[in-house]
Amino acid sequence: MLNSTTTDELEMLVNQVRDADPELWELVNRTTPAIKGLRKGRADPEKWRFAIILARSRPAYTIVKNSSDIKFNDRDPESQLWINRLSSNIPLLTDAFRAVGRIDDLDDPSQYFGTGWFIKGNIIVTAAHVARAFASGEPGKFVLKIRKGSAMRTAIDTLHEEDSDETCVFTIKEVLHINARYDFAFLRIGDNHDNMPRSLDIDTQLPPRNTPVITIGYPRIDKTSPYAALIGRIFGTASGVKRIAPGMISEYKNARVLHNCTTLEGNSGSPVIELATGRAVALHVSGSFGHSNYAEPLQVIEEELRKFGSDIFVL
Repeated sequence: MLNSTTTDELEMLVNQVRDADPELWELVNRTTPAIKGLRKGRADPEKWRFAIILARSRPAYTIVKNSSDIKFNDRDPESQLWINRLSSNIPLLTDAFRAVGRIDDLDDPSQYFGTGWFIKGNIIVTAAHVARAFASGEPGKFVLKIRKGSAMRTAIDTLHEEDSDETCVFTIKEVLHINARYDFAFLRIGDNHDNMPRSLDIDTQLPPRNTPVITIGYPRIDKTSPYAALIGRIFGTASGVKRIAPGMISEYKNARVLHNCTTLEGNSGSPVIELATGRAVALHVSGSFGHSNYAEPLQVIEEELRKFGSDIFVL
């Protein structure tokens, strides 16, 4: 969170926006006032101004009924810019909205593990550290963890939207693979294939730096954070609901994809999707507001997925 972020790191992230998207940066910079009157012990004014610019440049919007009805915040001048940019690409993103879900703890409705998405047939991909929260073992014999004498029960729900009680639940039957080197895992849903969404299209060719992308996932909001008001500016107050967050590919480093979409805990396992094509190009695995975000490239994930070809149920 912000208290572990340096002023230099925030400035670097803001400068990424400035260099890659001058139109957005000029609008947000011009309409963000100087920060004055911070209470003792808070971050310095320059740091807070960078944080607010970043928050406004990299928003997150809730999705309604897995459709084009995105809830934009029309109070901010930059919202119209994002409405124009995202709305023109909505037809390419509809399948992606439907393919992404929240991985839930069925024995504790107040908890969830992260985000996942249908990558092929009845197989879900998520981050390895998400899967390890409810599964253990080694290649060839992964099992659901035992809790109170029984195997943990998990499912993926492709709705979990703000102000809605609707559900679209698929029980997770099996943990196929948890990768030991890269942060990804494969899960298989059970026999409830009714209404199973179309798998998200993927692209194993990495796009160039500054390519516009989005993440779709379920950020978890920590309302006890001393910076909750700033995070609330981006996410509102609803935690664990489906959101779209725009950004760009910032760089490639140590075989990972770095992007600057705004994410929180709970986004792990989200697809990073190229806005112009609607295809997933990476799997988000770590990051937080004010820090770089890391994602696994889909080339290594797709190569591993091929090993399960004969076990995939395809509509």
